[in-house]
Amino acid sequence: ITHRVLTAIPDSGAQYQPDAKARTAIQLAYHLAHSETWFLHSIAGGSFLFDGAERMPDELSKPSAIAAWYLKATEEGLEKVKRISSEHAAKTVDFFGTSMPNVMCLQAMLNHTSHHHRVARRLVN
Repeated sequence: ITHRVLTAIPDSGAQYQPDAKARTAIQLAYHLAHSETWFLHSIAGGSFLFDGAERMPDELSKPSAIAAWYLKATEEGLEKVKRISSEHAAKTVDFFGTSMPNVMCLQAMLNHTSHHHRVARRLVN
Protein backbone atom coordinates (compact mmCIF):
# COMPACT_ATOMS: atom_id res chain seq x y z
CA ILE A 1 0.00 0.00 0.00
CA THR A 2 2.78 2.43 0.86
CA HIS A 3 4.33 2.08 -2.57
CA ARG A 4 0.97 2.86 -4.20
CA VAL A 5 0.61 5.93 -1.98
CA LEU A 6 4.12 7.08 -2.89
CA THR A 7 3.63 6.57 -6.62
CA ALA A 8 0.35 8.51 -6.49
CA ILE A 9 2.26 11.67 -5.58
CA PRO A 10 3.27 13.31 -8.88
CA ASP A 11 6.82 14.65 -9.12
CA SER A 12 5.29 17.93 -10.24
CA GLY A 13 3.40 18.13 -6.92
CA ALA A 14 6.39 17.54 -4.66
CA GLN A 15 6.26 21.00 -3.11
CA TYR A 16 2.51 20.99 -2.49
CA GLN A 17 1.77 22.00 1.09
CA PRO A 18 -1.88 22.15 2.16
CA ASP A 19 -1.10 24.33 5.18
CA ALA A 20 1.88 26.33 6.40
CA LYS A 21 2.25 23.96 9.37
CA ALA A 22 2.01 20.81 7.24
CA ARG A 23 4.81 18.90 5.56
CA THR A 24 5.21 19.28 1.83
CA ALA A 25 4.26 16.27 -0.29
CA ILE A 26 7.93 15.35 -0.76
CA GLN A 27 8.62 15.66 2.98
CA LEU A 28 5.65 13.44 3.79
CA ALA A 29 6.66 10.90 1.13
CA TYR A 30 10.18 10.67 2.54
CA HIS A 31 8.94 10.48 6.12
CA LEU A 32 6.56 7.65 5.26
CA ALA A 33 9.17 5.66 3.32
CA HIS A 34 12.03 6.36 5.72
CA SER A 35 10.06 5.58 8.87
CA GLU A 36 8.87 2.19 7.60
CA THR A 37 12.38 1.16 6.66
CA TRP A 38 13.72 2.55 9.95
CA PHE A 39 11.19 0.46 11.89
CA LEU A 40 12.07 -2.73 9.99
CA HIS A 41 15.82 -2.29 10.39
CA SER A 42 15.39 -1.33 14.06
CA ILE A 43 13.28 -4.41 14.78
CA ALA A 44 15.85 -6.60 13.04
CA GLY A 45 18.63 -4.93 15.02
CA GLY A 46 16.73 -4.92 18.31
CA SER A 47 17.45 -1.25 18.98
CA PHE A 48 15.42 1.90 18.30
CA LEU A 49 17.82 4.81 18.00
CA PHE A 50 16.61 8.04 16.46
CA ASP A 51 18.29 11.42 16.75
CA GLY A 52 15.14 13.32 15.81
CA ALA A 53 16.30 14.36 12.36
CA GLU A 54 15.36 12.96 8.99
CA ARG A 55 17.96 13.80 6.39
CA MET A 56 16.60 13.23 2.91
CA PRO A 57 19.46 12.37 0.53
CA ASP A 58 19.75 14.61 -2.53
CA GLU A 59 19.10 11.68 -4.86
CA LEU A 60 15.61 11.30 -3.33
CA SER A 61 14.41 14.74 -4.39
CA LYS A 62 11.36 13.42 -6.28
CA PRO A 63 8.46 11.25 -5.08
CA SER A 64 9.20 8.76 -7.88
CA ALA A 65 12.78 8.35 -6.62
CA ILE A 66 11.52 7.84 -3.07
CA ALA A 67 9.07 5.18 -4.29
CA ALA A 68 11.86 3.28 -6.07
CA TRP A 69 14.16 3.53 -3.03
CA TYR A 70 11.34 2.41 -0.74
CA LEU A 71 10.86 -0.87 -2.64
CA LYS A 72 14.51 -1.83 -2.29
CA ALA A 73 14.90 -0.66 1.31
CA THR A 74 11.75 -2.35 2.59
CA GLU A 75 12.60 -5.60 0.83
CA GLU A 76 15.95 -5.61 2.64
CA GLY A 77 14.30 -4.73 5.96
CA LEU A 78 11.58 -7.37 5.62
CA GLU A 79 14.16 -10.04 4.82
CA LYS A 80 16.05 -9.12 8.00
CA VAL A 81 12.87 -9.23 10.10
CA LYS A 82 11.90 -12.63 8.65
CA ARG A 83 15.23 -14.04 9.85
CA ILE A 84 15.01 -12.95 13.50
CA SER A 85 14.75 -15.69 16.10
CA SER A 86 11.81 -16.09 18.44
CA GLU A 87 14.11 -15.02 21.30
CA HIS A 88 15.02 -11.83 19.43
CA ALA A 89 11.35 -11.15 18.69
CA ALA A 90 10.42 -11.61 22.35
CA LYS A 91 13.34 -9.57 23.70
CA THR A 92 12.23 -6.50 25.67
CA VAL A 93 13.33 -3.30 23.97
CA ASP A 94 13.15 0.36 24.86
CA PHE A 95 10.86 2.06 22.36
CA PHE A 96 11.04 5.78 23.15
CA GLY A 97 10.80 5.19 26.89
CA THR A 98 8.33 2.32 26.71
CA SER A 99 9.47 -1.25 27.33
CA MET A 100 7.85 -3.84 25.09
CA PRO A 101 8.65 -7.04 23.24
CA ASN A 102 10.58 -6.23 20.07
CA VAL A 103 7.94 -7.84 17.86
CA MET A 104 5.26 -5.44 19.19
CA CYS A 105 7.12 -2.64 17.45
CA LEU A 106 5.69 -4.04 14.21
CA GLN A 107 2.28 -2.90 15.46
CA ALA A 108 3.70 0.53 16.25
CA MET A 109 5.03 0.66 12.68
CA LEU A 110 1.63 -0.27 11.26
CA ASN A 111 -0.14 2.36 13.38
CA HIS A 112 2.32 5.05 12.28
CA THR A 113 2.10 4.01 8.63
CA SER A 114 -1.70 3.90 8.67
CA HIS A 115 -1.85 7.43 10.06
CA HIS A 116 0.42 8.79 7.35
CA HIS A 117 -1.37 6.87 4.58
CA ARG A 118 -4.53 8.79 5.49
CA VAL A 119 -2.65 12.09 5.44
CA ALA A 120 -0.91 11.33 2.14
CA ARG A 121 -4.16 10.27 0.45
CA ARG A 122 -5.56 13.72 1.17
CA LEU A 123 -2.67 15.21 -0.79
CA VAL A 124 -3.44 13.25 -3.95
CA ASN A 125 -7.23 13.14 -3.86
